[in-house]
Amino acid sequence: KGMAADTAVENVFWCKTDKIASSAVDSTKDCVICGAGMDNVGWIESSETEKGVAISKVIDSYLKKDDAPGPIAFTACTLNV
Repeated sequence: KGMAADTAVENVFWCKTDKIASSAVDSTKDCVICGAGMDNVGWIESSETEKGVAISKVIDSYLKKDDAPGPIAFTACTLNV
């Protein structure tokens, strides 16, 4: 068994409507503001010490693929630690 097999991960979710990011071990998540299902846009290691930074990197990468202009500004960030 390698090191990657022992790594716990959390999915990163994004609500396009409310521009909110969140992470969770669940495979789906609803937005805490609008209640709609959030997009699963990537993952981070659960042991990440700076989850906000790691989530921001995942969201930035997702938005660049989605042709979104410029850097993102979070209006809220929910982290399940």
